[in-house]
Amino acid sequence: MKLTKHESSLLDYIDNLISENGVLEYDFNDPKQYQFAKAMIEKGFDCKRYPGMLKSLGIQKNVHLNNPAVKTSLDDSGFQNMFAIPGLGLDSNTQNIASNGIGTMVGGYSSLSLMLFIKDNKTGTIITSATNNDMAGVFLPIATNPTSGTGNLDVTSYLNYSCTPLGGGTPISGIVKTMAYNTTADPAITAPVRTCSNPRIPTALNIGLGRGWTDQGGTSGLDYAWNEQNSAHPIGKIPFVGSVIFNQPIQALQPNSNFLLQIYVANKVDGGTITLTPTDMQHVYSKFTIDPSNPNKLNWSLPPGASTSDPGDPVVFGNVTWPTDMEAMFYCSMIVTLQDGSWGNANVQSTLTADDDPLDGTLEIMPIGFIWHCLGENTVITMANGTTKLIQDVIAGDTVVSGQDNETSVVEWTNKGHHIGRVLKIKGEGGLEIITSHHHIFFTNEGPIVASELSNKHELMTTEGLTKIDRIEMLDHYDKMLYNLATVKYSNPNESNGVMGSFIANGIKVGDVNAQKAHRYLQKLDKEWIKQQVPEYFHQDIKSFILDNKLKN
Repeated sequence: MKLTKHESSLLDYIDNLISENGVLEYDFNDPKQYQFAKAMIEKGFDCKRYPGMLKSLGIQKNVHLNNPAVKTSLDDSGFQNMFAIPGLGLDSNTQNIASNGIGTMVGGYSSLSLMLFIKDNKTGTIITSATNNDMAGVFLPIATNPTSGTGNLDVTSYLNYSCTPLGGGTPISGIVKTMAYNTTADPAITAPVRTCSNPRIPTALNIGLGRGWTDQGGTSGLDYAWNEQNSAHPIGKIPFVGSVIFNQPIQALQPNSNFLLQIYVANKVDGGTITLTPTDMQHVYSKFTIDPSNPNKLNWSLPPGASTSDPGDPVVFGNVTWPTDMEAMFYCSMIVTLQDGSWGNANVQSTLTADDDPLDGTLEIMPIGFIWHCLGENTVITMANGTTKLIQDVIAGDTVVSGQDNETSVVEWTNKGHHIGRVLKIKGEGGLEIITSHHHIFFTNEGPIVASELSNKHELMTTEGLTKIDRIEMLDHYDKMLYNLATVKYSNPNESNGVMGSFIANGIKVGDVNAQKAHRYLQKLDKEWIKQQVPEYFHQDIKSFILDNKLKN
């Protein structure tokens, strides 16, 4: 990517508005900020094929001009929107410079466009760049291609974003700036790592919430477990143990001064990220130390639990309720001050691909899959032999009815967890009734639908045919166990064409553990579904998006 003289001057102007490692949400009351944002969209995307991108900037500009006080505030608690650059580095062997970024919005976005580029600070030229866009999603990664670069780290990475909330609303746009620091050998970790031989989700590290302490490692199907039977709601816990060696001694650690940590996870189910509360962050800082036998080595220990008497000391992400099938992307950036006064940087981050990029000093791990629950206790499951069992009594190896024509499936594994909080009670004609979490899949006259999107217009698929929904109630204070079953082995939905496992619960055909992921995959293939999620001015963009991503029409 090459910048014109005018575009370079705009970048210099924008650069002066951002702190060394900061985020600038554009204020279009400033003409130069609008000019730069518009130039980045035009530079990175074919606006004739994606006219909605510029339209969204125009809408944002009008909102700003009519209400100068409008800004998107991101608080420090709960899930929040995030646009970030987790990694920027130089490969010491090839001298390649590379960077990666993410964008995610709580509740999802109608449209998100990202442009990532790296500038040589000495010459002002753009070394490498990349673009990515998505529609009706929640999480979008981006990475630059390797380049010969400058052979040094005197570079800055920028992530320009333009995002419209799911269903419409005021678009937001801005830019993230990250400076490069001295990188080192990749960190080495002993947690979180694969500890079981038969993971329930092979493409993720599996963490069970509300599981017994013995239900981890070995042949259990879970890498880690936390027995949270008395927890008010599932709290995200990730063990984190490891070390990294820098190329010179580390100065004495002074948290938030000469030693900086940034730890967060991105929610790939509902969008947004969760960071640590100040109290939890202070605790994590205390677990990082300089190795007494090697002044170049930084150690940290937030270990997994083993029993009630040894619950471990993991990274705890506050009191945010985890979705029932949340897949999380974990990020940790560590910046220390070295003996000569320079900064040293190391990272551990989840990626969707193998660790084969040139980000020296960055260890890439799999996403984190949290195993939780879905259906209320005492839900009756129809077995293949014609009998029934309570869902809490069904075990792996049992054979259950999975469809209307007596199709059967073998239970691969089960989920369970204590839940205090909101659930849905769905009542159908003829006395059918079931308690469920919001994300559980139900099969209806309009196809598979998540519980939170059901209404009286839908008919539920049952063993007797279709049954109309009588009413749906919200229970605010459910204080019991929730359960789920897996009736197909997990596979990457991209490779399985979204095949959904199912079983019969209280006479109703529902999806299994894997169905929620498969359902989301199928939605992203459906042009009509995408059109329903986005404002009309993006409909031309959808046509191009479908074509570019080879989705079904």
